[in-house]
Order: sequence, then C-alpha cells, then structure tokens
Amino acid sequence: MPRVALAAAPEASSPENFGALIQNTDPGSNAGIPGVQLPSGLGATSGLPIGLELDGPAGSDRKLLAVGMAVEGVLGRLPAPKAK
Repeated sequence: MPRVALAAAPEASSPENFGALIQNTDPGSNAGIPGVQLPSGLGATSGLPIGLELDGPAGSDRKLLAVGMAVEGVLGRLPAPKAK
C-alpha cells in the first residue's frame, strides 16, 4: 500500500499515523526476515518520498539485495529533497 511520508511534526508520531505507516514493515522485522526499502516516487502534493519494501525468506539476504538493486535500476534514483 503506497503511503506518502509525513512531515516531521508531532502528529507524525500519533498512534494512528504510526500504525498506518508501520503496518507493512513491522511483521517482517519482528520475524527476523531480510527486507530492503527503496524510494519509489515522490508524493504529488508533499514532495516527500514514497517507499517500496521488499521482503525475502530467511537466509535470502544476498538474493534480496540483488533484487533490490535490479528494482532500483528500473525505478531510477530520486532527486535530492529541496530545501524549504
């Protein structure tokens, strides 16, 4: 589920926002399986990054990193954030 990052503000740490943002990353990290997160775009309004997480089975670290590098090659790199 794509989600745009929240600006660093007190409401970003609210239980509701934390739950929405952690729902897809928490299970894999708690299970101890490898995961890699890639920036995959920028929010149209906020300009903040949208991430893509890829998880793999236990022991697949090298293969997962190779897949992540291949996906990054397709998506390209995001531009550096603009200073406000």
